[in-house]
Amino acid sequence: MGSAMVTVMERQDRMTGAYSEALIEAMETLGTTAQKGVRQSGERREKRVEAVALAQISAYDGDEPDALEWVEVLEEVGGSNGWLPEQHRQVATAKLGGSAKEWHMGEGRDRTTWPEWKMAFLGAFARPRTCTSGRRD
Repeated sequence: MGSAMVTVMERQDRMTGAYSEALIEAMETLGTTAQKGVRQSGERREKRVEAVALAQISAYDGDEPDALEWVEVLEEVGGSNGWLPEQHRQVATAKLGGSAKEWHMGEGRDRTTWPEWKMAFLGAFARPRTCTSGRRD
């Protein structure tokens, strides 16, 4: 099992009390209310955020895991499950805690689309990246 998955499981194991209950309630709410009809080839399809997919995304508290990696996991899970852009934002905001949740309650709440929210979120929390080459001199 990868270290990222172990970290996710350890973090989930540490969630207790009201926070755990609130997260479970949010997951259930998203699973039942994040349904959106989409017209494709004249057919109506239901898009739904499944609890199994939600469980693959760790909570984000403003520090760990890395914000960019967290968004990449969220988009990978959402992409493989056919989420709509607004569902990415719904899931992201449901998974926030600590300073990240405080940021969302202030600045992030006004960002109503996924691309806009994601860019503001990464601007606030992503760590600067360093470029390294694989070469040894």
